[in-house]
Amino acid sequence: MTPLFRIRASAASLIMTDPVGKTPMEKYLEAVSTLKEKKEKWGLVPVEKRSQVRNSELKASIDKLESEIPALEKSKETVVLGETAKSYALQWQRGQRWNRTADFSNKYTQKGSACEEDGFDLVATLKGIMLYKNPIKLENEWATGTPDPFNKLTGKLINKDIKSSWDWTTFPYKSDKLDKVYEWQNMIYAWLGEEESWTTTYCLVNTPPNLLRREKERKWYDLGGPDRNSDSYVEACIEIEKRGIYDMELFLKRAADDGEPFELHCKDWKYDVPANERIMEFTTMLEMEKIEALKERVIQVRKFLETQ
Repeated sequence: MTPLFRIRASAASLIMTDPVGKTPMEKYLEAVSTLKEKKEKWGLVPVEKRSQVRNSELKASIDKLESEIPALEKSKETVVLGETAKSYALQWQRGQRWNRTADFSNKYTQKGSACEEDGFDLVATLKGIMLYKNPIKLENEWATGTPDPFNKLTGKLINKDIKSSWDWTTFPYKSDKLDKVYEWQNMIYAWLGEEESWTTTYCLVNTPPNLLRREKERKWYDLGGPDRNSDSYVEACIEIEKRGIYDMELFLKRAADDGEPFELHCKDWKYDVPANERIMEFTTMLEMEKIEALKERVIQVRKFLETQ
């Protein structure tokens, strides 16, 4: 038996997308409003002029609306989900029925997973908080989520979600707005964790050596397989290192710990970035009216899934 649908915090934005076009309720209210306006116009038309073509067309449109409105009223409460919400809900349902988990991976998510502890360490260094991977799943009848860290000393959750940016070009600026995906995730974490707010903390940390090796190899193929000592390839590799390394001492330590040598193409490294410039935080306040809207959408998804 498929369990009752609950939304994962990380996927909440997917079900909160609105459908393209007007909802049944909007269509009903628009028809009622239009009918009222047309009737008011009709009431101003002198009786002797009501047979004129233009006025006859007005009366015909009134009759048409009056015949359509009962059906619109009957269907005004119909649940209409956006295509993104439907797609997510159907995949969730199939995954539950078949005991499958969707797996999405690219270089960005791979770095995020591989560098989670590095982000914890950066936050710990700058904020004076000892962080540890959180094993606690938060849930209620509407939503579930597993926030990133908890305080290693107190054993309590920290209202932060750590994200590792791919490189300096994807690391956000203070003037940026938090992505809706993370805004909704924070909102649910704050709700489940009984906090007034939740913060997304972006960290710019070293790209793991194995991923940088992969980037260099990809570049070699893109350049057509040149001599690996050629200026074009070496220069490209130096740029890859500059995009992926922000603390050379920590990078070399990780490479040594991996037990696999890493060939540095930049022989005169001077590109470290201060730790305090490699962290950016965006806080989301808990808004219960949005949580109520989320709960209503979860109910709508459940009703949709009952028909599938």
